[in-house]
Amino acid sequence: MKNTALITLIVSGISFTAIAQERGMRQEKSAAEIAEMRTERMTEKLGLSDEQRKEVYALNLEKAEKMKASRDEQQAKRAAVRREREARIASMKAERQAEQARLNEILNEEQQALLEQERAERVEKMKVMKDARRDGKYSEERLKIGERGSSRFHKKR
Repeated sequence: MKNTALITLIVSGISFTAIAQERGMRQEKSAAEIAEMRTERMTEKLGLSDEQRKEVYALNLEKAEKMKASRDEQQAKRAAVRREREARIASMKAERQAEQARLNEILNEEQQALLEQERAERVEKMKVMKDARRDGKYSEERLKIGERGSSRFHKKR
């Protein structure tokens, strides 16, 4: 009985994975293909005449081209923002390293070791806080803040 359930679970997991991969590999359609699909669907549902079909196709094609242009523009903007953010992060990292090098020139070895130990403790503390937040330790406090009257901005009634 357990083996049957296990086999069923494994087979369903594999099939869900295959379906997910198939959806991810979907090819993008051209504006003309999208317009044709929409026009066909409308023709079937509404029983359009040939003249109406041509006009609807022209409208759908115009709409699909606008949507594709808008999507391409948004993707270009996202890529530019991503490049800008990466450049800013690289700049900040280089600046931090330069500041650290200058600080190391000023401090002696014992002071450098103390500073490094303090940084390691701070990193560990932040990691513990992050894990606690992820595990829901502070979720009760967040719920209280959301309740009316319990926030620090609202007076209790």
